[in-house]
Amino acid sequence: MHGNISKASGKIEEFDRQKLFNSLISSGASSAIAEDIVQKIFSEIRHGASTKDIYRMTRKYLGKYDSVSGMRYSIKKAIYDLGPSGYPFERYIARILRTFDFEVEIGKIISGYCIKHEVDIVAKRNEECYLVECKFHQKEGVASDVKVALYLYSRFSDIKKAAEHPSGHQCAVEQGWLITNTRFSSDAIKFANCVGLLVTGWKYPKHGSLEKMIEDKKVYPVTVLPAVNRRILDVFIKNNLVLASDITLKGIEDLMTITHLDSETVSRIKMQATTLCL
Repeated sequence: MHGNISKASGKIEEFDRQKLFNSLISSGASSAIAEDIVQKIFSEIRHGASTKDIYRMTRKYLGKYDSVSGMRYSIKKAIYDLGPSGYPFERYIARILRTFDFEVEIGKIISGYCIKHEVDIVAKRNEECYLVECKFHQKEGVASDVKVALYLYSRFSDIKKAAEHPSGHQCAVEQGWLITNTRFSSDAIKFANCVGLLVTGWKYPKHGSLEKMIEDKKVYPVTVLPAVNRRILDVFIKNNLVLASDITLKGIEDLMTITHLDSETVSRIKMQATTLCL
């Protein structure tokens, strides 16, 4: 590799060997394997290649060395694969929050001071209430900008005002919380920090980012499993099988009954899920 690469956002930048190495280490690959893969990619990739090209090559090589690391490396893409609608992403975020001891309600209608609002997720913990807006982007390279943060803050402010009013609802509303599968624009982060909104996305915040939450609790989406295609995903979501770990808790016969999939497909998916979640 000699030259620049094209990112999903359209930005052109120099290929960063260290960045690729670090991402491989994060997926669980050893230093020796990571260095070998980086060297292979560096020697084979062409000038002007896209980050998608690099991702496909990296996942192929990593999968040959270590199937678990290969699946973990594909978490970001697996979340994109939850689309095209944002509904499965909301369900997935709700499941993540439950692992952090939140009680969650999806799609709840809450009366604000001025109007009623449908909130993606109401998350409660220790008598505190968080109003969660899930912003799903299907297209890679699209950042959640300040307009999304402004929208959430206006809704949160209306609901919080109602909660403070004598006739308001009983939930002790503490904060609005914006969760996205991509990065935030600098203005979105600046505004959120200024008004006190919680924001969680890819690579942000440093010690509590979406991928950090996923890895800490091993709450991998079912789409991280290579055998799960679009048709199978729809079946799983309808049956509340959102996480790879959900598959491990079901027997082969139960999965066949629930999903109406054949035994070979179910066995392959369960084996992948079990290997990943050990």
